[in-house]
Order: sequence, then structure tokens, then C-alpha cells
Amino acid sequence: MVRNSAARHTQSVVEILGVDRVLREFPDKLLPVAARFVLDGSPDVRCADQQSILGLMIIIIIIIIN
Repeated sequence: MVRNSAARHTQSVVEILGVDRVLREFPDKLLPVAARFVLDGSPDVRCADQQSILGLMIIIIIIIIN
């Protein structure tokens, strides 16, 4: 329950602030947390984190291309 809420809150923060801003200002906090959520045993936690990870992947691909 707590991990699910934390994953949803992280997703909300990424949506509100935007992926690029979160990566610029909080990369040392966001990336380890997102990695832990992806590997979590609960499907609810993994699902809540999916959107955050997708946004991160898109930004990283854009950075690599440019």
C-alpha cells in the first residue's frame, strides 16, 4: 500500500514538473527510486511507475539523438 502510494506520487510529480525538469533537478533521487519501483513485486507499483519510466526513456532518446 505504501509503495503503491509512493509510486503514484512519484508519477504525479513527474507529470506536474515535467520529465526534463525532474531529470535536471533531481536525477540522483528519481532514477534509483524509479528503478526500485520497476523491480517491485507488486503489479500495482510497477504499473504506477510505468508512465514515469516511459517519459524518462523518451527524454533520454531525444538527448542521445541530438
